Amino acid sequence: MLMIHSDCGAYGGLQAFEGNEEREAANHESELRSAAEFLKSNISAIDVECYYLKFNGVWELEGV
Repeated sequence: MLMIHSDCGAYGGLQAFEGNEEREAANHESELRSAAEFLKSNISAIDVECYYLKFNGVWELEGV
C-alpha cells in the first residue's frame, strides 16, 4: 500500500505547486505510478494499491 498526502512537506507542500491542487494531484499521481511500477518490476508477485489523501477525502489510484 502506497500513500501520499496533499500539502506534503517532502514535496514542498502545496506552495511548491503555487497553490494549484490539480497540479499537485497530477504530480502525486505520477509519483505513485512510478513507485508502483518500480515495486512491481523488482518484486513480480507483489500487489500494489495506491492512495492519495486529501483534506476532503481519499482518492484511490486505479490501473496500477
